[in-house]
Amino acid sequence: MEFDTSTIIGIVVLVFILSGILYVLFKPWWDAYLDSPERKKEIQKLGHIKKIEKFQDKIKTLETVTKTSVPSPIPKRSYQKERELYELYYKGIPDTYNLDNILIPGVEPDAKKAIEYLNLVINSTDGHEQDFLNLAKIYHYGMHKFERNLDKAEQIYLNLKHQFITEETWHTIVDALADINKIRVYSWLNLPMNDDDDDDEPRPPAVQPPRNHQENIQVHQNIVPNHVPNQDVQHLINRRNLDEEVVDHNAKNYDDPQNTHNPQVLATIRHSLNNLKASTKLVKSPEETFAEIRTYLYNLKDSDKKDSALRSLNKIQSEKTKLSSTDMTGIDALQLVWNRMHDTDRFDASTNKNLKENLFDELADMQEHGTTVCPTGVFTHIVDTLSGVDSEVMIKPTYAINEEMMTRAAHIRTEMLSSVPEEERQSLEMGTSPKQDDFDTSLKNTILTTLKNDYVHTGILKESKFDMEVNKWISEI
Repeated sequence: MEFDTSTIIGIVVLVFILSGILYVLFKPWWDAYLDSPERKKEIQKLGHIKKIEKFQDKIKTLETVTKTSVPSPIPKRSYQKERELYELYYKGIPDTYNLDNILIPGVEPDAKKAIEYLNLVINSTDGHEQDFLNLAKIYHYGMHKFERNLDKAEQIYLNLKHQFITEETWHTIVDALADINKIRVYSWLNLPMNDDDDDDEPRPPAVQPPRNHQENIQVHQNIVPNHVPNQDVQHLINRRNLDEEVVDHNAKNYDDPQNTHNPQVLATIRHSLNNLKASTKLVKSPEETFAEIRTYLYNLKDSDKKDSALRSLNKIQSEKTKLSSTDMTGIDALQLVWNRMHDTDRFDASTNKNLKENLFDELADMQEHGTTVCPTGVFTHIVDTLSGVDSEVMIKPTYAINEEMMTRAAHIRTEMLSSVPEEERQSLEMGTSPKQDDFDTSLKNTILTTLKNDYVHTGILKESKFDMEVNKWISEI
């Protein structure tokens, strides 16, 4: 059958009209479907499944590559893939909950595999001091379904301490050994752990003399300069027309399990708790606190997430471990946060409702693959209920504190430059002013004084740690 031109045009117009009608009729239904809770739950589940599949595919690919690699140190090769496998097995994939608070399982961390791949790196010619620290931390703090072994942790720390290591690693080891000693004292005598934060360790020499190791732990002497100029800092502080940057004091920077035990995370948790303790009136007793939280949780719709939160609440109530330098148990911390949330002079009813939802989230997140996180993780989650809402709460690891100090230093420079005449300011920014040396000296002194007040005098950083971090970039100003 042949169609003339007018017939073809008519068919095209008819199809176009019918398409328009179908679009008008079905678009509301389609939009509603795309925006429906069912669709969102489906997307969330598929996304989580895809994340797990990518995780498993990456492990399979890396293990295939590493098994075919020549293990001989000659020719020397990088063991970065083994490090990646350690990271994957160490972290796993966290569980999550859908919009109905139904559990979507993740992938459990595997301590045996994590240690296996770390040992491969350590026993190679590519082992670095951070690899040894990572292994020591597994034994020091334990991990999912793996109990800590303080004797093994101490041995690794001591062996590494007497090798060629950076000053920062030296301080990390000193703090770790002190913590192991406190854990033992607390275990033996059932006494609260108290830090000796005011008794700073003496600054070590740039390089420690090597000493023979015990057993088969081999530390390779990878010497790293102690005060390498930080180019990002130099750019941040010295660049012209510096944009004002807002530092988020409440951003989560401790999602990595290793960061949970970062000394500065612990210091900022303690600092936050001490701030809250000094400014919060305890109206509700511990018994009232737990009764009210339990009632709040019981009134929520039944779900996996609700069950997880209740398990965490029961764990907190039965656990007597104290966070060092606070003399507070999880019970004390939860009582403090619950009273803070209900301070009507600070938070209105709407904010209180949001904080209760935050607490629900944090309690549920204390359960990882069916087990409760470590005591430090419990304290972190309790305090984090107030993050982003309460100015007294700040939880940060070392790198985040250092970035914060660098940004503060840049702002101080901007403020000092704004106080001088335009012509002189331009020459100071170019580094050609006759007063350059005086200005630079004054700037450094102001930065050091301000930051020391903010971070050392408040107990967030030890003075030796503060000096070490600031010295990485202060000379570049």
